Amino acid sequence: MSVSTSIVAGARLGLARLALGMLLAAQALLALISAATLLAPWVWQADLLTFFRPHLLAASLAMLLLALCTRHRRAILIAVAVALFNLWPLAVASAPSAPPSAPGAPTVRIMSANLLNRNPHKEAFRKTVQEVRPDILVVQEDVFAWPIALDRLEGFPYKASDLDDRLGAIDVLSRLPMKVTLIGAGPGGMKARRRRPVAVRAEIQVAPGDPPLVVYAIHPPSPRQLRYWHRRAATFAEIARHIRSEPEGTPIVVAGDWNTPPWSPQFATFMGAAKLAAAEALPWPAATRVFFVRGRELPQWLGAPVDRLAVKGGVGTDGQRSAPAFGSDHLPIYADLTLR
Repeated sequence: MSVSTSIVAGARLGLARLALGMLLAAQALLALISAATLLAPWVWQADLLTFFRPHLLAASLAMLLLALCTRHRRAILIAVAVALFNLWPLAVASAPSAPPSAPGAPTVRIMSANLLNRNPHKEAFRKTVQEVRPDILVVQEDVFAWPIALDRLEGFPYKASDLDDRLGAIDVLSRLPMKVTLIGAGPGGMKARRRRPVAVRAEIQVAPGDPPLVVYAIHPPSPRQLRYWHRRAATFAEIARHIRSEPEGTPIVVAGDWNTPPWSPQFATFMGAAKLAAAEALPWPAATRVFFVRGRELPQWLGAPVDRLAVKGGVGTDGQRSAPAFGSDHLPIYADLTLR
């Protein structure tokens, strides 16, 4: 072997070792970040990582592909272990699914939409509502010019904000008669921002003589800061307390922007405490919160599923669906419900 050939072979070996070392370091970092999600019930930053469960899985699979290319046994074993760890939450549901619709029973359609307070596309939203034709419409971020736009929607003679002007950014519109009450912050020490309610409770008379459908319209705080993370947990706890106080068998649907992915411990705790079943396709529903970069929407799968419907009391549904986008950073959702 010539000297030049030996130098080239040595350089290649050095580069291969460097690449393997970098891969193992990246795997160690990914494993550390993934393992941190185990602290989500107690640590705010760890719970924020649950928003990125699909992203962690995608990174794990990319690491596995690179490890297979190296044919290094230890790197492959580590990559497989991390991938399985990140796959588990996306393969096992953390809450029960809603029962299917009762055959032949009349349906009521409910739609939820985060309007995005600065969204100027009022006409696009009107067209989305016309296309979906919900009987009940739950909205969040109903501020600035949105109250006027909602007043102009046709076919909704009943409006929660007409019955109580303290609603703030949550509203319920209905084609059917309804009675509205507000859910306050409760005795737990949580102070609602500007004394706004933590939820709106609407009793909607779907059919004469039948028990009303109780709709809880919610919009817990986004956990962007530690105090909002605690406030979100307190909000869920207060809403669950009210739901538990409803008479047994009361048909209930909870709708809104939950600001919580289905992989967060706070989601599982709330669903269990309120004994709710999810209308979305658990354990890995489609993203409803989308992101924009310089005005261009990123692929939907880069977002997070935070808008949802959940039911109890014999309410059935064939699943939650996304409605056409209208310029918000959230996709509207809707479902057809049956009351057994």
